[in-house]
Amino acid sequence: MAIDLSCSSCQSVLRVAAEHAGKKVRCPNCGNLTEIPAQSTTQMPPSVATPDPFASPFPQPGAMPGKPAPPQAAGQPPQSHFHTAAQPPYHGGQYSPPSDTDGLGIAGIVIGSISILFALACPCVAPVLIIAGCICAFTCNGHLRTPAIIVNCVAIGLFVIRMIITVVFMAGAMTLQ
Repeated sequence: MAIDLSCSSCQSVLRVAAEHAGKKVRCPNCGNLTEIPAQSTTQMPPSVATPDPFASPFPQPGAMPGKPAPPQAAGQPPQSHFHTAAQPPYHGGQYSPPSDTDGLGIAGIVIGSISILFALACPCVAPVLIIAGCICAFTCNGHLRTPAIIVNCVAIGLFVIRMIITVVFMAGAMTLQ
């Protein structure tokens, strides 16, 4: 009689002889040691096992096609570079909540977006908005700092282009008189 069990690391279904109950078996996929229970722990035969819905579709770092991934030691950070709501970012064993200054990043993006419109439509108001947006963007230390800076740089660029076009047209209009 055989015992079916799941690897505690990669969830692969393993089948071992019943005489090995109580011993440990090394998973051929990931190399993890799993203790063999007295009776089967899986509900389905190995050929019909369902995949883990939370498993990453991307290969793990260090894994080579056709070779098992290196085992992960206990207490080590997750081996994935992709984060989900179920797996928050790993920062020294603690979850890192959004920064208090993310509100400034949102303000910088919103003000920068509005200043893009004013840089094209009403350039007399745009410098004030651009300065306010840049202050918000550069004082933000959160995840939104870079997008806020980029939006405000686009606003600055459009404002400069608008001013160059205005000066060129004004100079052309003066030469025609």
